[in-house]
Amino acid sequence: MEDKTRREYRNRIKHISDWLMVHYPTYFEEGTRLLSEDEKQDKVFFAHNTNRDLCYSELNVQVIKAFLSSKKKKKIHPVTGAVILSSVSDIKKYDDAIKWGSLWAHQPLPSDYYREMDAFIQSYKKEHKVAKKEGRTDEQEADPISSTLFRMICSWAVNEGNIFVWVFSLAMWNLMSRSISIDGLAFHHIKSGASNSIKFKYDETKADETGEFIQEKNFYANPFKPHECFFLALGCRISLNAERLEKTEQLFIKEGATLGTAAQRYCTQLVELVHKYSSIAKHYLRFSHFNAHGIRKGSGTHASSASTKPPSFVSVAARGEWSIRKILDVYFKFAMGGDQYLGRILALLDPNEQEFAILPPHWKDPCHETVQRALKITFRNV
Repeated sequence: MEDKTRREYRNRIKHISDWLMVHYPTYFEEGTRLLSEDEKQDKVFFAHNTNRDLCYSELNVQVIKAFLSSKKKKKIHPVTGAVILSSVSDIKKYDDAIKWGSLWAHQPLPSDYYREMDAFIQSYKKEHKVAKKEGRTDEQEADPISSTLFRMICSWAVNEGNIFVWVFSLAMWNLMSRSISIDGLAFHHIKSGASNSIKFKYDETKADETGEFIQEKNFYANPFKPHECFFLALGCRISLNAERLEKTEQLFIKEGATLGTAAQRYCTQLVELVHKYSSIAKHYLRFSHFNAHGIRKGSGTHASSASTKPPSFVSVAARGEWSIRKILDVYFKFAMGGDQYLGRILALLDPNEQEFAILPPHWKDPCHETVQRALKITFRNV
């Protein structure tokens, strides 16, 4: 478990304790306890901003259900006045926090807690489903961005001179990746492929933090449509940032910046770009459900539906890091043929045309003195 998750769980336990102190002061005295100094000093315990913890072994589940009921109502709609419900996952995270706190304190929860809480969450799922039909939920999920809209986004980025958004978007689309995964891309992740491709391989992913089962992913050029060609976009990015990239291998993170800053900058600029062309974009998306994650969803959708014979599910799942336990990792680790087919699909090449197997723009003799001189002019000493 990451420290970020532990910190969030401890904060949620504090929310419960603070709520009990206000609404159930009598139970607060018996249902919570003061933390020892050792616990407060323990960095992994993450109790630096609180003095109390729950008494898990005697936890009153009815009181906890009352707290969760108070958290269901997130806000009031400013126009309709309707009550907007919190997401099911937000409610469930309080339950997860309590279970984590119980394990950490070595205090088993009462047996009826699990039965009562499971019933409460199932009931809330049904309530939330009804509210969703009525438009009374706080939706944050992203709609998939279609290949048509994605092509427009690439063109808009180039027209606006925003090479950063252009190359970042194409990297997300081709890798079927989260923005945070593109954030830390560096030169050591890239190498030349044997099938007219360039290959990317992460050090680690959200699903595989050890990097044990990470596979290479093939990128292909699209010389027919320059705005959609990752080869060209990456070349422009490196050329325009040649001076900086002589000193670092980080493609997007600026010197002195922390991990995540490039992804955050990209998400902000992407939204600004699409809103600038809202008169066109509104026909392809719901702005209330638009964010960068829609590119990851959109590329997965496109890969599965761009042809009457799409790439195999195995190839798509492996590219997008969607793992079915260890089956994909163990048995399909070396299924490169499927990834090479998938890579051309994601390059937005048409699988029904003979040009689908087009080679990237290239020199017959990359060692020719004129080529070497041109590379030096374009990319300096990167």
